[in-house]
Amino acid sequence: MRADFSVISERLADAYGEREALVNIERNRRYSFREFHLLTNRIVNMMRSKLDLHRGDYWVNIVDNDNASLLHFFTAMKGEAAACYTNYRDSLEDHTYQIDTVDAKVVFIEADLLESHYVMLRERKITIVAMDQPDREYPGVHYFWDLMEGVEDNNPNVINDDREDLLVLRFTGGTTGRGKCAMYSADNWLACRDSFYAMPDSAWSPHTRLLHL
Repeated sequence: MRADFSVISERLADAYGEREALVNIERNRRYSFREFHLLTNRIVNMMRSKLDLHRGDYWVNIVDNDNASLLHFFTAMKGEAAACYTNYRDSLEDHTYQIDTVDAKVVFIEADLLESHYVMLRERKITIVAMDQPDREYPGVHYFWDLMEGVEDNNPNVINDDREDLLVLRFTGGTTGRGKCAMYSADNWLACRDSFYAMPDSAWSPHTRLLHL
């Protein structure tokens, strides 16, 4: 099925309007469904117009908690380029491997990781976007909220095939060696989510066994 998730997001905003959709405790940010719909529209429009992220490109997240929520499901499903989610607490070596594996075009990163990651990212000519203002200047690093200035909040209207288009990548925990890159379309990402609501009680218990292929 081909779908425009920005329209689905808009319908949620129409239905739930000013009800609270997201709370960022650490940074005291609160968004209603309407605000979050428009904000994620702006993020995707910024990615396409200012970062040149389009179909076949990959953007990597090395972010935590509050900032991760701005770049998660709504943002990934509305755009063209595929989002790769990493563990903020992984080592520089692991992050380097993950970035090289997906051939990242853009990396969104917490400002406190710039000191350790900056040289590696610049060597690869990757566009670097710091989610918060760094405490010192790093040449070539963009500040997320500066990029958002002047960006329209209209629907991106990107059409994605829910089974064919790659939209999300994640790395496994690496229990049998180096972490493997798992790829998701909208369909299998949502199927994974829905499995948690398959029964009135949680579908998973201490006795559940899962084979992940």
